[in-house]
Amino acid sequence: SPFHTIKTDYPVRCFCEEDNGNILVGTKGEGILLLDKQKRQVEPYLSTDNGLISNSVYALRRNKANDIFIGTEGTGINILNAATGQLEKLEIPDKYPPFKAVYNIYFTNNDSLLWVGTSGYGLIKINISREQGRYHVKGFRQYNSSDKNISLNNDVVYAITSDPEDNMLWFGTRGGGLNCINMKDNSIKSLEDMDSRILLTNNDVLCLLRDDANIWIGTSYGLNELKKEENDFHLIQYADEKLNNKTIH
Repeated sequence: SPFHTIKTDYPVRCFCEEDNGNILVGTKGEGILLLDKQKRQVEPYLSTDNGLISNSVYALRRNKANDIFIGTEGTGINILNAATGQLEKLEIPDKYPPFKAVYNIYFTNNDSLLWVGTSGYGLIKINISREQGRYHVKGFRQYNSSDKNISLNNDVVYAITSDPEDNMLWFGTRGGGLNCINMKDNSIKSLEDMDSRILLTNNDVLCLLRDDANIWIGTSYGLNELKKEENDFHLIQYADEKLNNKTIH
């Protein structure tokens, strides 16, 4: 068999590879484990004992400086500093609203914009700068359904991606479909607002993946491929019997 099973005591939620080739494994309850590919085993690596905000880890994302940003069930964001190997916490000024349950982390604009998808706190945009090896928050905005100036109808954001030029940020919500932020004016539109003819197989979006030209949208019922040709959108749906299971993570 090409597959090998490595047992863990808690569910596995995410992976990230360090620049030295180590594979970090985020779990729901045991913090971050270190995967040894040769020995085919995992060992404890980072937990609340080392400064991890919570042992339920949902998101791991490495930036261009090789620092790893960590989203957990707890409030805020951890950073694993590549240069020192130390676990830090992103210092967010008290004037900004707290958030937790971070399910997705995504970078745009040469890593100066940090996008955070949460369960219950909507989408968070954080302007950051890296100075002398530490990160500083320069700006903060929360997109959620309580903001009457935007048309966001769900505050659970599991999936984030962008177009190749970072002009548009796409994000999916649980039950609220696919939405798009125009980076120039910060306006938000749903896919239906942009083209009422386009209907996903299901509006419960669980994951997004961008290739060179298209966006793949995994939902609770089927897979969708969104193609943009000039100013027109075209959607291909995959929800027939050829899928072993229609829930796409």
